[in-house]
Amino acid sequence: MPRNEADTRATAVETQDFASLRTSLRTSLQDHPELAAYTETITAIFTQWRDVHRPRLMALTAGDRPRDLIETLSEALLQAFSVETQDFASLQPQPRSHSRKRTDIMEKYRGKYRIPSARWATWDYGSNAAYFVTICIDDRTHDFGEVVDGEMVLTPLGQAATDCWQAIPDHFPFVVLDGFVAMPNHVHGIIIIDKPDGGGGDGPNRFGPQSKNLASIVRGYKIGVTKFARQHNIAFQWQARYHDHVIRNTGEYERIRKYIDENPQKWAEDRYYAPSSS
Repeated sequence: MPRNEADTRATAVETQDFASLRTSLRTSLQDHPELAAYTETITAIFTQWRDVHRPRLMALTAGDRPRDLIETLSEALLQAFSVETQDFASLQPQPRSHSRKRTDIMEKYRGKYRIPSARWATWDYGSNAAYFVTICIDDRTHDFGEVVDGEMVLTPLGQAATDCWQAIPDHFPFVVLDGFVAMPNHVHGIIIIDKPDGGGGDGPNRFGPQSKNLASIVRGYKIGVTKFARQHNIAFQWQARYHDHVIRNTGEYERIRKYIDENPQKWAEDRYYAPSSS
């Protein structure tokens, strides 16, 4: 048999053997219980995401500008499938608080993280500083509860939002928490990044994977609350973005803390106020 013909037949046999092996491996993988369970979980996550957002997509009409909706949908999908951050909702926090007494925090951080004026696009959000954070619910729906006689009455999801916030230092040990409140359609809180080495490391604010900075902390928190909602069949969606403010001095710190403390009493005057739909 000519050498070239023998080589051709040998190659054909190897190709057939490889195809057979590939088919066998595919069948084995498809029948594997762990893969089947994983596929079922992923399908359920996507199905819930699709069912929650389908009405908004179907409501689009000619002339609409769907840019904001696309951003919201993509952020929701990323949150639903995210494995980059630890799962806050898997933690069942005990009734305790990581927050320190206000006087202790004020003394420790008095003037320590005074921040000069700068373009915040260049600010390293992994740096040691006190950050005032506001995270809103999409469409400002009252998913976290209602204000009754100047006090918040939390829904189970509102309580989960509070528990997940208190659990942040369990996942980010360099974080110290201060004021926090869950309002009907948003949360306010102060996050203090206090790394022993002074913080930083990720560089100026940027797009892409980030860790140990404010964005990763907020992302993990949002994922935890979202998973609780999903596990309890609660239709819920965060706004895609969040608001942050770097607290520059003690006077500003005191004003923001006072605003957080008094938010329920002044709910009707709040910039995030929206009447209840119920």
